[in-house]
Amino acid sequence: MLTRHAEFLATAGELSVSDLMMSLREYSAVDPGVAHHLWVLVFPIVWATLEKPQQIALAKPIINLLSKEYHQRQALVRPNVVQSMLEGISLSQPQPKIPPELIKPQPAAAKDPA
Repeated sequence: MLTRHAEFLATAGELSVSDLMMSLREYSAVDPGVAHHLWVLVFPIVWATLEKPQQIALAKPIINLLSKEYHQRQALVRPNVVQSMLEGISLSQPQPKIPPELIKPQPAAAKDPA
């Protein structure tokens, strides 16, 4: 058993960050829930590492992306892009200033009558 554990540690020691990122990209492409959780987890961490001018520069494209009409097509899908972005933003400190009209409640997903 100790030999198997040593083999595992040796194999794990050879992995790189790019190996991990490749796996996470593949999982997030297959499962929207994984993409949602990754965004909610990683965005606040990255946001906190940015300096104030970088946060201000990044806030404008985020607002532009949130305001796109094509997000309305997936309003009933959970999780969706807007929901994921807003949840990540809500956990960030300091929070980016998002116009209130972009934080309107989204309709609840239709329930399956089955």
